[in-house]
Formats: sequence, structure tokens, C-alpha cells
Amino acid sequence: MRTPRLILILSLLSLALHAQKYGNEWIRHTQQYFKFPLSKEGVYKIDSTTLSNYFNLSTVNPKNFQLFIKGKEQWLYVKGEADNKMNTGDYLEFFYEGRPGDVDSLIYHKITYLPNPYKALFNDTLYGYLTLNNSFANRHCVLETDTNSAAWPAANYFYYEKVWSPYNYYNRAVEFPENGANSVYTQNEGIGRVIIDNDGTLPGIDSLVYPCSSLNIFNANTNNKIYLTYSSAGEYRLNISFDHRLQLFYPDASGNQTMIQDTTFSGPTPLHQTFTFSPQSFGNAGNIIIRPSPSSLFPSYANIHTVFYTKLNYPHTLNLSGKAYYTLNVANQSGTGKYFYNFSNFNAGSNVELFDLSNGKYIQTVVNGNFVRAVIPDGPIDNKRCVLVRSDSVRTITNLKP
Repeated sequence: MRTPRLILILSLLSLALHAQKYGNEWIRHTQQYFKFPLSKEGVYKIDSTTLSNYFNLSTVNPKNFQLFIKGKEQWLYVKGEADNKMNTGDYLEFFYEGRPGDVDSLIYHKITYLPNPYKALFNDTLYGYLTLNNSFANRHCVLETDTNSAAWPAANYFYYEKVWSPYNYYNRAVEFPENGANSVYTQNEGIGRVIIDNDGTLPGIDSLVYPCSSLNIFNANTNNKIYLTYSSAGEYRLNISFDHRLQLFYPDASGNQTMIQDTTFSGPTPLHQTFTFSPQSFGNAGNIIIRPSPSSLFPSYANIHTVFYTKLNYPHTLNLSGKAYYTLNVANQSGTGKYFYNFSNFNAGSNVELFDLSNGKYIQTVVNGNFVRAVIPDGPIDNKRCVLVRSDSVRTITNLKP
């Protein structure tokens, strides 16, 4: 009887090991991969000169290029791929979203969200991996050439995500007596900005202040919403309840600081809150303020918090504040199929590139001084994430490593 049981156990173990995911399933051992470091969000370029140092471009069909970041295939724009040749002057372009901290989710224990996806615990540099296969169905951007702005209705806003994530402190989440921290990475552990309410004997600032004077909020549409999110955690525990207190303020339509939250909690409890406003009730002046306040139960106790990040997602006017790089969230337009955007006050230079990162489109633009016109088509994925970048702000990669 033992032999059949042993065979059954070994068979089940083999099936379990076969089904286990290791995170490297994207690798094909018949292909060669070339890696390069990425440390900042932005659009990157690899030109034909660099590629010729690693690939025999006379035999390469550019439609066979693949790019992987964080184990996922990325959208590639391949200039000049239509003739199935990689000619001199052709190039690859792609977007790297940054957020190296989201890789850290693999080491956390039983979390429902990552405390700070914008700051990595160990390394702020990741690698991209470039390879070739034999497929013509890789994730390559489609070129959109329609610049006929008169043919489409005009848009007057897009959604923008503003993130504040200053940092000077690692919250190790002391949970036990004698300064004891948990042996695993928990929901309240990460890198952020420490704020302290105390009698002045401890170093640190007593609040975080985020100015709202240059957000360019579009408030003419009453159906739009503004979403304010923050992620934080307390520090230290008195082994008693409600020894921490945190307050959140926002600027109202008149610019007055208005409290939206006043919460008490115990020790290193993690907080992750989202609040919703109408654009008409949120001011284009004033500040978002997060500050600790003495607990009514323990007014003399040092009230220490780590704020991991604060995020505002809101409708934005087409004024781009003189920047040379902008990320946009653009909704599909029911019934029309396309919408015309006339962005103003963009540091455009002579040429501007626009990517639909959700649907894999490279969209041609028309530059007129600091105005940039673009026709953005609908796609299978609504609320498209797009990036607008001045061409000479694209980062160039010149070295690859096998």
C-alpha cells in the first residue's frame, strides 16, 4: 500500500510545483535579453546606432522587438518599422512609469495596499529588458496621424494625478515593548515624511503643507469629482487605545482651510483614506494640510506619524504651466470617437510627442509656439493614461548589457 501512496504524493507535489508562479514566466530561454537601468519616470529612446552595437540590424525585423519592465511586456513605438527594416535614423521609444516601490509588495505580509508605491525600500533603480522574437503581434504602438482638429469636438479638461511623497524617515512600525518591531513587513511599514506633535524635545516638523495655488482645477463641469487620498501610519505604542490623533484640512472654494478629518487611533495603526469633493467646492488657492494633534486622552505624549504619500486626482484645465512633460488621464468620448485638445502654456520646443499608454497609440501633434494641438481617439480602454513630452526631453539610452 505504501508504494501507491508514495506515487500519489509525489505526483501531487509535482503538480503543485508545476503550477507555482515564480515571476519569471515572461523569460524565453531561446531568446537573448539585453538590460539597461531605469531610475526616473519618463519617455526613453534607443536609437539605431546603439541597437547596431548589439543586434545585426541587416537581418532584424523591427516588428520583432519586445520590451519587458517588471516582468510585463511594454508598449514600444518603433519609428520606421513599416518597411520591416531597422534603418539609420530609426529608433525605439517607450514610457517608464517610475514607481519602483510597487516591486516591494512581494516582501510584505498580508497587505491590502502598498504603504508607499512611490518610494522603494531598497533600490530606486529597476531594469528594462530588450529582446527579439519571431512574432509580429508584439506590443507596438499604432501611429495615429489625424491632426484635423476642426473635424472633432473640442475638449476643455483632462484628469491629472498630483502626488506628494516627501520623505526623510523609515517607519519600522514599533508594535511591541522595548522598541520591538514586527519581524515581517507589515501594512504600516515604509518610507515617508515624519510629522510630530510634541513639546519641542523631538526633531521634526509639526505638519505637512501642500500648496494648491497652481493646480489649474477645471471647475465648470458639475459632474466631475476630485479625489484626495493619503496613506500614513503612527509610530510607537503606549499599550493603550487612542494615543494618536491626526487632522486633515483642505482649501474650500474661498481658499479657507477646512477640516475634513479628525481621527484618533492606536499606535502604529495604518491609515489609508480617500475623500471626494466637487470641483466647485475645492479651492485653487490655499493648502492641503496634514498634522498631528495632541490626543485628548494623552495631551503630553509625543504624537508621531509617518505620512507615506498624499495624492489628488482632479479635472485639470488645458493650461500646462510651462512644463515640458505632462501625464494625462483622458476619457473616451461617447458618440464622436475622437476629441480635439488644444493644450496651452506647454514648453514645447519644435516638436512634441504624445502617447496613449493604455491603448498603445503614438499620436501626432501640431506645435504652434506654446500651444500643442492633438486629436486623441477613443480606445478599448477608457480613462486612457497618456503622456505629452517635448521631444528633446526624451531620455536616450546608449548602453545595453547582455
